Amino acid sequence: MPIEFETWKKDFVEFGKKEEGVLKINKHPSMGVDEDYFTANISHKYKGDDLIVSQACTKYDYCYCGPGNLKFEYNLKFEEKFHLYIYQRDFLSNFFSRKKIKTGNDTFDKAFIIESSNKTIALNLFKEEKIQKLFLSFPYLMFNIRTKNNLTSIVLKDMRHRYHAVKELHELLVVFKYIVDKITL
Repeated sequence: MPIEFETWKKDFVEFGKKEEGVLKINKHPSMGVDEDYFTANISHKYKGDDLIVSQACTKYDYCYCGPGNLKFEYNLKFEEKFHLYIYQRDFLSNFFSRKKIKTGNDTFDKAFIIESSNKTIALNLFKEEKIQKLFLSFPYLMFNIRTKNNLTSIVLKDMRHRYHAVKELHELLVVFKYIVDKITL
């Protein structure tokens, strides 16, 4: 859904200030079309490491833009090799059965698939009603954790290409920090 570019930019600036983060909006060269490509990144320290909120936006018609995926990312050192994925269940996922983790909430388990190398951590996180409600109310969220070269990336993405108001950005950030806290205890 198109939005005025200045509204998108103003809200990212306001969100960055509210969260005491460092905001960078970068303009990227266009590919010969009458469009401009921007990325907004807000970085701030959380528990000693960078937590980054980012979104791309394609500006066209001089004043409108089409926002891309919204992404929250937190990287930390983690000794154990670990992965966790949660994604929306679809028709094909019923045919390609991998070992899936069930939370005991039928509504949630029918909507999402959880895969992890550590069932205890996955259940500790996704058995919580607060987390289940978030995912059920934002069915296009994609969440994953993976470790590579002793660096663990925790990523939450809203896969819809849409505008997020400051209040919604803040609510998603609060839940993302809550997830990070649960995992890094």
